[in-house]
Amino acid sequence: MIYMKVTKKSRMKKILNKIKLFTQTLVNKVIPPYEPRINIEEKLIPDEIAIDNALIRHFSELQIIIGFIIFMLSFLLVNLYGPIFYLFLILAIILIFTAFDIEEIYVTSKRLIIRRISFVERITRIPSDEEHLLEHVVSFIVGRAPMNTVLVFFGVSGLAIIIFSTQLSFFIVLSITLASLIILYIGLRLGKKLLTINLAGGHVVVLGIRKGIPDHIILSMSETIYQDPELPAKSIP
Repeated sequence: MIYMKVTKKSRMKKILNKIKLFTQTLVNKVIPPYEPRINIEEKLIPDEIAIDNALIRHFSELQIIIGFIIFMLSFLLVNLYGPIFYLFLILAIILIFTAFDIEEIYVTSKRLIIRRISFVERITRIPSDEEHLLEHVVSFIVGRAPMNTVLVFFGVSGLAIIIFSTQLSFFIVLSITLASLIILYIGLRLGKKLLTINLAGGHVVVLGIRKGIPDHIILSMSETIYQDPELPAKSIP
């Protein structure tokens, strides 16, 4: 019985990983990776080893939807109100392009390196970087990443349709139920973590405040901070 439960969990994890990989591939096609990215070889100091890294793309779904709605409205108003068309068009472009940003995290044997790139940084090509010595970490708190309210709304709406509809076929009910549960799982971000790092001097760094960070970054930080100082640091492939 335990073996069957573990097998089911591993199969579900593989399915979710495939969905995640497909989503990331699709996002990479539509939205190319942001620049400038961290060149870790240029950042490393003598006797320092790159341990782990993560690239997290953040995007505000609600802001993007509103931007596209305003974009479509602007073309409806082009023949009626010329100046308003340009104002709506500029507003839509600003909303859409400012809805994307990036958080890049590197854990080395000595430091935590963070680069945040938003709309302004992509234009100016001047990224916003943070570097903290791991030996200055006093403690860190791991919590669940904040949920995505837009996806949760769509997931709950799908389940509500199933509950209150009585004339749908079995196939449609099954499809909507599975899609809603997957959307809810992604929207609740049950597999993502929020990491709050307390540094010496009272400085606080929060990672994954919008979308969460992968578990392997937290594990890499723990192993690097609490490893035996007599042992050499090992990079994670």
